[in-house]
Amino acid sequence: GQAAHDTIAAVKRLREIRNQNAEPEHGAVYPNHDFGRGLREIARLIKAEVGLVTSTIDLGGWDTHFVQQQVIGSLMTTLASGIDAFLTDLGSLQERVTLVTMTEFGRRLRENTSFGTDHGAGSVMMVIGNEVGTEGLKAGVHSGWPDLSDSNLDEVGDVPSAINYQDVLSPILASHSPGLRVESVFPASENR
Repeated sequence: GQAAHDTIAAVKRLREIRNQNAEPEHGAVYPNHDFGRGLREIARLIKAEVGLVTSTIDLGGWDTHFVQQQVIGSLMTTLASGIDAFLTDLGSLQERVTLVTMTEFGRRLRENTSFGTDHGAGSVMMVIGNEVGTEGLKAGVHSGWPDLSDSNLDEVGDVPSAINYQDVLSPILASHSPGLRVESVFPASENR
């Protein structure tokens, strides 16, 4: 009964927000791309104070096994302009947001014979926002390796996986949702 009532009320509220079609604020201009439109929708939900705790959005096209140089520039521009528009649109509300960019797999360090890069083990996570968690997770680029010198590469000359993504996401989730049992989100995670 109550769960159904709450669900129907939430759907009605989301429909009202979408129908308002509020323009982005503070001069924000989102990229004309599914990624940009998705970020705009997330910003609307944040500004509407609907109780959004987490959200995800994908930007595909990074699986660049072939002629990587022809596509990587536009992907990076879409990512950067989307993040810029999102944070600009939020204005002072961005102080309540921690934005994380991550990938499901890394890319190899060396170019292949098709002028692309193949799947690799390690990658980076970029965190934008205020310091979070009791460990004081800071904004910035998290990789676990200091540089790309040969001494920091694995046996095949590639970037190793050095940080578990759960160790970055867990304090963020705990900070934004006090009382959340992080082990219910990451049940197999160590040290939880």
